[in-house]
Amino acid sequence: MIKKANSYNNPEALAEFHELAINTLEVLTLNMIATDISLDKIYEYYKEINRKNVIKLLLRCRKMYEARTEVKKIFKLIIKKERLGKELDQLKGDLSTKKAKVTADESSSVFFLMQLIERVKSSVTTFLLEHKIFKGSFIFRRDDYAALCSKQLDDLLRFIEDYDI
Repeated sequence: MIKKANSYNNPEALAEFHELAINTLEVLTLNMIATDISLDKIYEYYKEINRKNVIKLLLRCRKMYEARTEVKKIFKLIIKKERLGKELDQLKGDLSTKKAKVTADESSSVFFLMQLIERVKSSVTTFLLEHKIFKGSFIFRRDDYAALCSKQLDDLLRFIEDYDI
């Protein structure tokens, strides 16, 4: 442990960590959505190679990794939600043409979709609160996804009322 701590005072080791942190930030940023702060500003701000700046760069890398992991989870939820949403659209079409009643399985799917939409909305809101380096909204397919989820919840509640589910 002492050996490792001493390496943070070594100028060559600091330069190597600084370079690795900058490269990591660049790759993570290119793989993600744009942040409020450009990489050039970050590089300019932390261009001096010292222990404090290297630690701050490494912490930024960690936050970007965490953000990327959370975005992956959100996208997986969105995929599930959209699949279920397509099934609901098909159900709506069937109900409007046949004037049939909603089955118990279909009813449970509707409520599961409602929970999923709420979970996606919550995840997006939490992501934006925890990762303020990203712009103020989560845009997916040209829509603010938190607002879209709110609209979808309203539509789903209307559907539930209309068909007495």
